[in-house]
Amino acid sequence: MGLFKKILFCTDFSQTADHAFHYALELAKTYGSQLIIFHSLHQPFYPMLSEPFVVTQVVDQAEDAMRQEAEKEIRRRYVASLPEGIEAQIVVRSGTPSQEILRVIGEAKADLVVMGARGRSPLELLLFGSVAHRVVKRSPVPVLTVSYGGQTP
Repeated sequence: MGLFKKILFCTDFSQTADHAFHYALELAKTYGSQLIIFHSLHQPFYPMLSEPFVVTQVVDQAEDAMRQEAEKEIRRRYVASLPEGIEAQIVVRSGTPSQEILRVIGEAKADLVVMGARGRSPLELLLFGSVAHRVVKRSPVPVLTVSYGGQTP
């Protein structure tokens, strides 16, 4: 094993994330690294219902469906294109993306994080700031942020 034993690749399924995957894959091939493919579920807003139990059930069912769909998309977009010898682990979490990424870094003992420099929504960036920026500021390991200008490496 080389310098990076475990590479955490973070995706929001944007073009920028897909582009960053090429870098994560090349690094994994170069260093014989395991890829941990991470996605954070978007938290849907549910109006208050009269029964808290009903709200919990609705939220749990929706979250399970979103988790299954995200895992399916990760397998289709990323895992299916992995060459033999590259091991991948799928991690889908619900919560604040930057906090969950930082948590996964520690839990998985990742040596490197690879993620897109900018995700899906300019409005989300304006309202909430950049997930990549927050991760870079607080990560205990190196973070490679990848911009997307329409060219694939």
